[in-house]
Amino acid sequence: VEELSVEKRIDLLDRMQNALVFDTKYIDDKLSVQAVFETMNNRGKQLTILEKLKNRLLFLATKLNNETDEIAILSNKINDAWRNIYDYLGKNPEGVLDEDEFLSAHLSLYRKPADYTFSEALAEQKVFEMFCNRAQNYLLDYTRGQGDDAKRENAVDYQKIQDYVLDISQFVEFWYKAVNSDDLRIQKILLLNSSKEMKIMLAELLRNGNADDCINLISRIVFRDSISG
Repeated sequence: VEELSVEKRIDLLDRMQNALVFDTKYIDDKLSVQAVFETMNNRGKQLTILEKLKNRLLFLATKLNNETDEIAILSNKINDAWRNIYDYLGKNPEGVLDEDEFLSAHLSLYRKPADYTFSEALAEQKVFEMFCNRAQNYLLDYTRGQGDDAKRENAVDYQKIQDYVLDISQFVEFWYKAVNSDDLRIQKILLLNSSKEMKIMLAELLRNGNADDCINLISRIVFRDSISG
């Protein structure tokens, strides 16, 4: 504000006094805040999977039988995780990183897809199977050829929500670093192959550390495969 001219300061003051409007909603105790949020916000631009998932996790946290202070701690962890996710996705220099691609990339490591990775559509289906009232009715992984004895999702509890939230919050840093790496080898790899599968592999290598040998090998293989014949 110090750098503005007097005219622009007066204009700013006028806007703050006369044009700034707060639309406050008072929610009846009988209603779910999360349900109201999703209903209201889905009427215009559709909510992303990531936005709906955060809302769903906050809603499920309030339904747990844990102590009130434990639920408050879990809710704070969810909010902190999503704040961290949006911070990394939003600071990409070439525009905000795709939320749905990020979510499906993380899920491809967190649960096993039938193919190499989860598509955005299957990722949406899977995360809401993971976090629903009857999660134990759904398969843990989507791998092919599973029988009746295949593992099922655990019921939603404090630990399941916390583990997922902490993992996705940690992964976003390495997803961002893979896409915006200063490492010339990684830049060359993505120049030749920028598929989601490649970005997932690079992000996971960075997360696990000591990846120099693997990155060197990938760089050579990708370069070799780009040469016709």
